[in-house]
Amino acid sequence: MTRPEQQSEWVSSRLAGYAIIESVTMQNETPLFFRKGNRGGKIVPVLFEGILRVSDPDGFWKLIYEKYEEKNEKGMGRYIAGLGHAKSFGCGLMLLRPA
Repeated sequence: MTRPEQQSEWVSSRLAGYAIIESVTMQNETPLFFRKGNRGGKIVPVLFEGILRVSDPDGFWKLIYEKYEEKNEKGMGRYIAGLGHAKSFGCGLMLLRPA
């Protein structure tokens, strides 16, 4: 299991230059197990809840939304919002609201 300090550093590093975390609580969720070919893996989702101050709104928007644009075979764009590498497993979603 990853330590809370590592989890906090991970989310802070992803937001560096775009937002500052003012307060955060973390809760480990049920692990997700998967198999890809002959290899298995495990993802341990973490629920981050807290307050962040956005310092670069345009950069923040690009970080969590526009950066992950994918094009299908017809050239149509599809946006994948969020942080981290496990978005295809339902992880990385950010729910934001103004304070």
